[in-house]
Amino acid sequence: MTGKIFVLGATGAIGPHLIRALAAKGATVTAFVRSADKVEKLAGVTAVGGDIHDLAAFTAAVQGHDRIFILTADTFNYAYEAKLAAAAVAAGVKHVVKLSAIDASDNAEVGSITHSHGVAEKAVLAAVPNTPVTILRPGFFIQNILRQAAEVKFASSLTSNYGQARVAFIDAADIADVAATVLTSPIDEYKGLSLTLTGPEALTWDEVVALLSKEIGKPIKAVDVDDATQVKGLVSHGLPRRNAWQYAHLGYYVRRSFTGNSFTTGNVEFVTGNKPRTVAQFFAQNRAAFL
Repeated sequence: MTGKIFVLGATGAIGPHLIRALAAKGATVTAFVRSADKVEKLAGVTAVGGDIHDLAAFTAAVQGHDRIFILTADTFNYAYEAKLAAAAVAAGVKHVVKLSAIDASDNAEVGSITHSHGVAEKAVLAAVPNTPVTILRPGFFIQNILRQAAEVKFASSLTSNYGQARVAFIDAADIADVAATVLTSPIDEYKGLSLTLTGPEALTWDEVVALLSKEIGKPIKAVDVDDATQVKGLVSHGLPRRNAWQYAHLGYYVRRSFTGNSFTTGNVEFVTGNKPRTVAQFFAQNRAAFL
């Protein structure tokens, strides 16, 4: 028996895909979100409005659930997830599935996404030592390129600070499919595992841009910039300076970690039985966004 599943982050990049995937499996789901009206109305899915920082309200809502999917957007306070996990387990949850990030480590550069998630992983595991935990560590979301759709439309370019690193971009739908399978499988099957999730192919930024150019039938220039320029560009588009640094830091990380190698994993197929979606497939599905 799967039992009832409690989902955090149901309206972000992964959440809507996860809700649909769980509904398709016939699961009984509660989506705990700030705005319940933003959750797609699906059979078996109940949206409950609330704030995760109101621990009393969260604890009341999670009562009666068997599994929880933890995804929060508090970029510099991921360790708060440990409080959520502990409250959920105290309320009767028997399996915690945490969304983390590729190469998460509390030894990473302080303030980076990998460090924040690494701290949170350790905090969650320490908070619920007797409860099965599964950690999902996805790589770089191909959906993030949608943020640059205006640049493609009006400047016919795509900017990054990835250099010649090869990145196995992953579709958020594949992350959701993995999470849905883990949440609806026997707990023993995935308990205690940390699963690094990537797309099927590691591509340079030039190769990614070439695929988009081919899909939309328009020449697009791949523009490589340094980290400081990337931060300035993000700030000019409204991103807070600290968050802009964190986002630009990903470029530094991929240049250091994925230049000269083609790193991919088979974990999406291992869990779901299906090969992950390609970058070309994503561009075909989202073609209109770039025109």
